[in-house]
Amino acid sequence: MKSDRRRITPVVINADDFGYGQDVNAAILEACQKTCISSATIMANGPAVVEALALADRLPDVSFGIHLNLTEFSPLRPAREMKAAGLVDGNGSFLGNAFRQLRPSAKLLEACYEELNQQLLRLHEQGLRPTHLDSHHHIHTIPWLLPVIWRLQKKYRIFRMRNTLNVYETTTAAAPRMRLLAAKKIWQTTAFLLGSKMPQRFSSLQLFLADPFRPEFTTASSIELMCHPGQGGFEAETHQLLSKGSSLLPAGFRLANYCETLAP
Repeated sequence: MKSDRRRITPVVINADDFGYGQDVNAAILEACQKTCISSATIMANGPAVVEALALADRLPDVSFGIHLNLTEFSPLRPAREMKAAGLVDGNGSFLGNAFRQLRPSAKLLEACYEELNQQLLRLHEQGLRPTHLDSHHHIHTIPWLLPVIWRLQKKYRIFRMRNTLNVYETTTAAAPRMRLLAAKKIWQTTAFLLGSKMPQRFSSLQLFLADPFRPEFTTASSIELMCHPGQGGFEAETHQLLSKGSSLLPAGFRLANYCETLAP
C-alpha cells in the first residue's frame, strides 16, 4: 500500500552576524526564544561577540556556527601583518567588498588562513565548538579562497557549510549570468568532493516567504535560509520574524538546525 504522507523538508533558518552589536544580539536572542530561527553564526571579531557567546549558552537547541569575516571591523591578528598582506586599510580595518578585488598570492592566502584560524581559535577558547561555517559577504564562496576554507575544515573538523546562493528572484534582471552559474557549479562540486556537507538549496528568508512553493523549494532535500535580525536595512524582515514566531514556515516544511539537517 502506497503511503500518502507528505515529505517534510527540513529548513535551517540561520541568523547571520551574531556578535555584530547589541541590537543584533538582542534580535537574534528573541528570534531564537520565539522559535522562528534554528541557527546562528557568530562573528568572532565582532564588537559584541563576548555577549553573543554568553547568550549562546542559554540556547541549547540552536546550532551555532562561525561567520568567517575578512571584510568588516578589525582583524584579530596583528594589524601590521594584515596590512603587509594587503588585507586592511590605513586604519587597520578590513577593506569591505573591495576584498573581492584582491589578487590571490601565497602571501595573501596565508594571511587569510592565519586570520580565519584565529577567529576559530577565539570561539574555541571561549568554549564554543562551531557546528558549521558560513561567511560575512559570502567570502567562503570565492573560488581562490576555497583552499583556505578546506584547511580550516580539516583542522577543526567542521564540514557542515553554507552552500552558494542557488535560488534567485524570478525576474530576468535578477538571474545570474551563465558564466557565474558555471563558476558556482564548479565551486559547489569542488566543495562536495572535499567533504563539505551543505543544504541543497540556499536563499534568503524573504525570497522563500514570497513564494515557498516554488519547485526549487518543494523538491529540495534540505534548505537553508539566511536572515539578519536587528541589522539596519532589515527592519521589515526582523518584524516579520518576531511577529510570526514558530508559525513562519508553511505546511510541508519544518524548522531544523544544522545538526539535525546534515550528518556530521
